Amino acid sequence: MLYGEFRKKRDDLEGDIGLRRTMRDAVAARRNADVAQVVSLWGGYRPVLHGVRHTGARAGGAGMVTIDGNSLTVEDVIRVARGGVRVALSPAAAAAVVRARAYVEQKLAEGAVIYGLTTGFGKFQDVFVPPEQATRLQHNLIVSHSCALGDPLPVETVRAMLLLRVNALAKGHSGLRLETVQTLIHMLNNGVTPVVPEQGSLGASGDLALLSHMVQPMIDVGEVFYCGRRMGSREAMAAAGIPTLELQSKEGLALINGTQAMCAIGATVLHDAWNLARTADVLAAMCCEAQLGITSAFDEKVHLLRAHPGQIDAAANLRALLAGSRLTDGQGMDTGVLAQAPDMPRVIDRVMERSDSAALPVCPGLSGPSAAGVRVEVSGAAVSPAAVPGQGRGCHRGKKVQDAYSIRCAPQIHGGTREALGYVEELLGREINAATDNPLIFVEEDEVISCGNFHGQPVAIALDTLGVAAAELASVSERRIERLVNPALNEGLPAFLARGGGLNRGFIIAQYVAATLVSENKVSAHPASVDSIPSSANQEDHVSMGTTAARTARMIADNVAKVLGIELFAVCQALALRGVEKLAPATRAVYDGVRAAGVPVVEDDILMQPEIAKCEGLVASGAVVAAAEGVCGRLR
Repeated sequence: MLYGEFRKKRDDLEGDIGLRRTMRDAVAARRNADVAQVVSLWGGYRPVLHGVRHTGARAGGAGMVTIDGNSLTVEDVIRVARGGVRVALSPAAAAAVVRARAYVEQKLAEGAVIYGLTTGFGKFQDVFVPPEQATRLQHNLIVSHSCALGDPLPVETVRAMLLLRVNALAKGHSGLRLETVQTLIHMLNNGVTPVVPEQGSLGASGDLALLSHMVQPMIDVGEVFYCGRRMGSREAMAAAGIPTLELQSKEGLALINGTQAMCAIGATVLHDAWNLARTADVLAAMCCEAQLGITSAFDEKVHLLRAHPGQIDAAANLRALLAGSRLTDGQGMDTGVLAQAPDMPRVIDRVMERSDSAALPVCPGLSGPSAAGVRVEVSGAAVSPAAVPGQGRGCHRGKKVQDAYSIRCAPQIHGGTREALGYVEELLGREINAATDNPLIFVEEDEVISCGNFHGQPVAIALDTLGVAAAELASVSERRIERLVNPALNEGLPAFLARGGGLNRGFIIAQYVAATLVSENKVSAHPASVDSIPSSANQEDHVSMGTTAARTARMIADNVAKVLGIELFAVCQALALRGVEKLAPATRAVYDGVRAAGVPVVEDDILMQPEIAKCEGLVASGAVVAAAEGVCGRLR
């Protein structure tokens, strides 16, 4: 499926539907100048941030996701994992599960020697296990493999794991009893979420260790999150009215062979990465205004000539976001707008010419000494000549021909990320509807085939790509932050966006923090999928490290949200200095939403961390995108 087809599939599930309504109401309230209503709306919303370690909640939410093994989408995963939407097995899928189990029972009755049914696992594949020991074999498999370590995965991730495992089993090639599949569904629908440590998967025979922890409550072992508390599985399963099981032949193996942990993490990161990509477009547009940018570089003709869909989409978003702005213009704009911007210090307090100014070279088009011989003071702080209208622009007085790459090439940079996200979405769409355990049962052909669909290599490479693609959004964001705070680059804004520079330090350390996070992402973006350590006495002699790639992509995406939060904070400060009444309607809605959320214009130095945290929350929750879309329509 092509990128463009995925673009059409995205619906109002991006972000939170309730948030979208809230944000659009906030925009309408701003238009009516009802400030109290705006503050109330923003203050009343509590975004569910990705990465937050919830302590459990009952499923509840509107609608139902019907599982058939073939048509699950990433959007469905988000609805169930985060929205608490309930799950049901389709009649056809239930029939396929029953049919496959009947085939397993037939083979057991015949005394067939089949891997995983009547033999041990891995290196013990040659050890025959009699049918009377089948239950003990499956129990031992789960408890012996439950050795993952580290912090618990977020509840939303484990809910996604449960859903994806049900969907794989629903294909009818695994051989479990219907009641075993229904137990997983009951856990989902009743908010019983296993405690699953995050470290321990090689992504080779699937996510064995992590999926074993997921199975524990089914066999009366381990811990869960339930009704806001972490508790023993027995207590929670009894309270929820869910009977525990004794796993039968093949069931334990079928439950833990697969890529569901890496896919669960990957699906939530992918969902968030699409939000971050659109948020990056919004912030690039706001920075374009703060930098008095040129919109000609976003012309559709330019991007159609290159024909990359992601680039075309990003450029279209920028055009929509900047429509009606009075701070941007076409190529060759007159930068004299600087001197007229409200809230800006008067541009030239004093011009000091060197005593030997007559000997200085004269730049063509200027009547006087060159920029090299001029010192300009803005509110008492020295500013480079490049920050003054008509100075330091290759001697094109008052005219701006092009912007720096972080603005001018935003469609190309953000578009590269979008192309990568389209690839990841396509691959995950296939994988979450795949049969990934071993062996696989083919009833019609009367075959049980030992195979390797559990190997996570395709997913691992995609999730490494996801991390790299997300990291680039932070990389270019940090460059835009630098242009906002650097007096040599920020088109006449105060140094570090500080009023009264010298006494106040402004946003100088905020840019440091962004640079730190970008550097951390560079290290983390090293691909996990190129690594392999043999295991199981060299029976599993190549592994994917796909879950490591997924967890790393999660960390990178969290860092990107932080960097974009810093950019949001900084660009709103810059626009307050520049004159918000000249903003485009869409970017003005975002600006007003940020202020309504309690993020102040910084007049004197304040504690920055709480304000950055607010901005990160607005980014991660989808609030920034929702505010813009409430005015300019759905962003691509």
